[in-house]
Amino acid sequence: MKLFEKLQKKVTVNDYTFHCVIDQTPSIPMVSVKIYASKTSHVEFLFSWRKMYDVNPNRPLVCARLIQYAIDQGWAYQEEKQVTIIEQGDDVSDLLKLEELDYT
Repeated sequence: MKLFEKLQKKVTVNDYTFHCVIDQTPSIPMVSVKIYASKTSHVEFLFSWRKMYDVNPNRPLVCARLIQYAIDQGWAYQEEKQVTIIEQGDDVSDLLKLEELDYT
């Protein structure tokens, strides 16, 4: 997996555009995937570096699956000041089987 440090992208889920920021700064202990629905509303997933060798968070499909998972867990993304932090991103990755996604 190539390290991009911080990568930003837009992903559309349920006809709503989200802004994803993937922070792969080598000096931090976890990989952070922050997904913004607005300036004040976001969800953050924290992953171990080991898990990120199997799952490429830079793929739009991975971000879309994470967004849908957060919505299914009750993230009210269309409301202001809705912040959710999911520290066990590795468990979420296993649950969603992100490493098995077809990237072709």
